[in-house]
Amino acid sequence: MYDMKNLGKLKRLDESNAEVMKAFWAFDKATFAPGAIDTLHKQLMAVAVALTTQCPYCIELHVKAPTRQVRQTRCLLKRRQSPQQ
Repeated sequence: MYDMKNLGKLKRLDESNAEVMKAFWAFDKATFAPGAIDTLHKQLMAVAVALTTQCPYCIELHVKAPTRQVRQTRCLLKRRQSPQQ
């Protein structure tokens, strides 16, 4: 059953399938490393992939990341637009 608490079991996967998980984490790190495409758009592409694969964990994680980033950007823009005291 889908429960975000299950992501805590990734540590067991890291231990029992070390080589595979090492490759996965390297892929994840490389995917979101700075480059020609900014992180926000990379996360939005990850949402599209997650929707295609129908992985509820990936959908939730990749929807939260850009949402958080957009909120932070809006906050910074509001600060810049507010008059200096």
